[in-house]
Amino acid sequence: MLRFHRQNGFVILIVLVFMQILILLNWYVINNVLLLTRFSKNMAVHDLLYHQAKCVLTRVEAEVVSNLPDCLISFTDTDLLIAQPLTWWKAQSCSGNSQTFKYYYVVEPLAVDSCAIVDPVKKTIASWFRLTLFLYLNKGNARIFLQSTLVRPSTGGAEQPCTGSHHTVQVGRQSSRELDY
Repeated sequence: MLRFHRQNGFVILIVLVFMQILILLNWYVINNVLLLTRFSKNMAVHDLLYHQAKCVLTRVEAEVVSNLPDCLISFTDTDLLIAQPLTWWKAQSCSGNSQTFKYYYVVEPLAVDSCAIVDPVKKTIASWFRLTLFLYLNKGNARIFLQSTLVRPSTGGAEQPCTGSHHTVQVGRQSSRELDY
């Protein structure tokens, strides 16, 4: 006859506890992998949108420098622009589209600087404008807002004399940024 101590199921209880701990650790790891996959997918979509938005912004800026569009609005707080629904963008802005995305933009006049010389030969001064671009994918809800400040030659404003020193300014983009929404 074999002599074993009576365990009363203590070993199986320990094994079950360890199995439960391993199952919880596996569940935690799987959740982290899924979260990382979702994060990577969102970053890839953001990078795609950002690249496309930068290309569109450059193209729209060139159009605004050559002639002002119909979508001029008065100066508006950036947070208010971001909060506007899609119906507002459709009604108030200029638009364009591609196969995968649609974009809207508005132009806001900022100031005319009579001391900023754009072309010394023609004696044109600088007009400052802010351009806000809203781009979103046709499928899904991915979207991005870019904003830039640009200079174009002024069609008027010579009635304001320069009170400071004259300085030369290049036509086109002066700054750009991505807006958080």
